[in-house]
Amino acid sequence: RQEAFYDLNIQIIDNNDIIRSLRQYLSSEILTNESSYFCSYCNSKHTAYRCAIITSLPKVLTFTLNRFRIDKSTNWRREKVTSCSKFPLLINLED
Repeated sequence: RQEAFYDLNIQIIDNNDIIRSLRQYLSSEILTNESSYFCSYCNSKHTAYRCAIITSLPKVLTFTLNRFRIDKSTNWRREKVTSCSKFPLLINLED
């Protein structure tokens, strides 16, 4: 499905620059087992791929940087990630 957007919510955890984070956001993910795709036509779960594809850009695009990690060992508390992340002043998203 296509959706209009003006903001991308990207992970900076384990990524030291915003370009790498953006590539991770746009990479495909395989859905298997518990996260398999449920087909309502055949009434069963199937292995599938999920990804985001940017077909057109808004005039202004903002990035929200996810800086929190959920820690299962501390009763699901949020832990703020304070590592440094690099980003250029201009990003060419035409590539």
